[in-house]
Amino acid sequence: MSQLKTNQITDLGGNELLTSNGSGVISGSTLSNTPSFYATLDATQGSGNGSASDNTDTKIVFDIELYDTGNCYDVSNGRFTPNVAGKYFIFGSAGLDINTTTPITQTLIAKNGTAQQHSRREFTFSSGNSQQNLIVSGILDANGSSDYFEIKVLQNSGGSRTIVANASYTFFGAYKVIGA
Repeated sequence: MSQLKTNQITDLGGNELLTSNGSGVISGSTLSNTPSFYATLDATQGSGNGSASDNTDTKIVFDIELYDTGNCYDVSNGRFTPNVAGKYFIFGSAGLDINTTTPITQTLIAKNGTAQQHSRREFTFSSGNSQQNLIVSGILDANGSSDYFEIKVLQNSGGSRTIVANASYTFFGAYKVIGA
């Protein structure tokens, strides 16, 4: 059986493709899915900070970063601005307290303020408050300098709804797609 041993693979231009540290750990520009981040809500986004108004796109400002490898998510404005050009898998969920019959809810991924992906659901409701969430995801291009992404929610219950601060219901994250 033949073996090939090396610690670095480069292309014809001398650019690093893969490097080994000699202990079985491989790194390289083609294997990195960073920047990436994941954020949730610390407190219910309600009065004063924008509960989800009726028939209005409401941006959710996720104020807890669980991780952020490239310092690309801003907790003050709820924006993910990747500093590396490429394709990104972006996902988010909006949890709402629903208390009306059959409200329609949409969760949106917005790029530079404009909706790019959305999930839509009609909730059937019986009585009391019911926490419901709707997840959205997509693969979107980013230019690496000025494109930014946000999660928004839209609902038509006839009144404002509280956005739920529960990491299982309300979250936002993204990572760079390797090889795309």
